[in-house]
Amino acid sequence: MPMEIIGHMQSYEWGKLGKESLVAQIMCKNSDFKINDQTPYAELWMGIHNNGESIVKDKEQPLSTWLKKYVNAEKSTIEQLLPFLFKVLSVNKALSIQCHPNKQQAMDLFKKMPTIYKDGNHKPEMTIAVTEFQVMSGFRPVDEIKTFLKEIPEFEMLFPKGLISNYLNEHKEEYMKEILKAWLAKKESEMEPIIKSFLNRLGNKDDDVKEKYHFSLIKQLSEWYPNDVGVFMPFFLNYFILKPGECMFIAAGVPHAYIKGDCVECMACSDNVVRCGLTPKLKDVNVLLEILDFKSYTVDQLKMVGVPKGTGNVMVFNPPKQEFGLTRVTVQNGETYQSSVCKACSIFIVLSGVGEIGAGKGKKVLKFGSIFFLLPNETCSIKCTNEGPMVLYFAYGVK
Repeated sequence: MPMEIIGHMQSYEWGKLGKESLVAQIMCKNSDFKINDQTPYAELWMGIHNNGESIVKDKEQPLSTWLKKYVNAEKSTIEQLLPFLFKVLSVNKALSIQCHPNKQQAMDLFKKMPTIYKDGNHKPEMTIAVTEFQVMSGFRPVDEIKTFLKEIPEFEMLFPKGLISNYLNEHKEEYMKEILKAWLAKKESEMEPIIKSFLNRLGNKDDDVKEKYHFSLIKQLSEWYPNDVGVFMPFFLNYFILKPGECMFIAAGVPHAYIKGDCVECMACSDNVVRCGLTPKLKDVNVLLEILDFKSYTVDQLKMVGVPKGTGNVMVFNPPKQEFGLTRVTVQNGETYQSSVCKACSIFIVLSGVGEIGAGKGKKVLKFGSIFFLLPNETCSIKCTNEGPMVLYFAYGVK
């Protein structure tokens, strides 16, 4: 029988405050959690990661503890059955510009710097927007980067002149690496006059000029993170908005930053993050430059198109060669959905609608914020009874 669980809430300073946070709203519906209007509620974790493990609601014990007893297995075996970390994010201001290592890089970093990189796993991520979700991800097409380098005079203050001309004359990874190394090492005192010059110069320009050079975004980033090296990153990374239901996949090494909005996210079970900007935390530029994917992407290449099943009420998102997947399910009033059988564990969360799961004495109510866990090869019947449509997100392991 599917088992109800409670996620682990993480409070980071970039999260939405109080009742504005989707994470806080979910926690209130799923437990006796009390909201503080001045607290940022950033992430809800669903899974068995050591930094934020879910609790079995009826048993009041960690999910991994229950699983170990239920399947009579060690932690390593349990991690194979539940190889993903499922999240809900409520983003009020930009997260750090970051990327994640591949498996071999993660093992090396964990061995060398275990106090900073606290596990040896990779962290590919898949994100589905719940509201409009602003992001930066992947290096822009080369021609776009070159246009910004040529047309924005502040870059002559930021980089040695030879670095820009080298890249403009010939697109090479080593030239971009040199640009980033020089730029990301800048101190706040060095960035301050450069950012100020850009904002003052564009402040009185026409709206179409401001839009072309991302004036509003640069101004917002500079207010959130004054004089930070990451403020100019939109000129190098793709900036776009995911509409509700749209998905993107972030592979190892791809630079990215979430900027604003709500989303569900599924990833390999890891918390390894290498940062370089828009953060007061450690900026590990040397490590980042070693693992960074310098390939240019279009926005369409970064988005992942779901595969519809049945009548179209089920949308499946399976990234290539990964140990997890995500499915978005919509159930209309009076309709019933029968979940697919997975060879690994799965977790689902309800984000709208009222319904029920199971039958007879085992029947349970489903509502906004309900989270349920399913064992391998276990399936369930879900009916929407009111306030439809019911929208659910299933995260599952792929063995």
